[in-house]
Amino acid sequence: MKTEYRTYGNSIKLIRGKRKNDQLIELAEAQRDFEYRRLLIEERELDLFVYHSRAKISNWISWMIILLSLYCFQHTTLSISLFTISLLFQLVKYFWNRKLQYTFQKYMFSLKLVDGVIKNDYGISLS
Repeated sequence: MKTEYRTYGNSIKLIRGKRKNDQLIELAEAQRDFEYRRLLIEERELDLFVYHSRAKISNWISWMIILLSLYCFQHTTLSISLFTISLLFQLVKYFWNRKLQYTFQKYMFSLKLVDGVIKNDYGISLS
């Protein structure tokens, strides 16, 4: 997955907010393809931003817990428990990264479909 061109900066967005699926359906039924494409891009980029942020936060928490487990190294049981919890947060990070990849693939496919409709109807190539 190539998302290197996406720069989310230092901002984090953990909650997506209200989805605009009803507006997408209305635009599709009204055959307002350019507005549909613009709203589709906004919605999917917001999804990608949220999944990226969740993976980033999970990674940060995991590393903080690893450092805490190293600090508590003298207490074996506590250290092993903290290390196990950090591994669980790495699994959560892996889940969000997979979700990000899956959503990106769906996004690119749907964008190609919309671009194909625009090219057929209006003769304009947007990609």
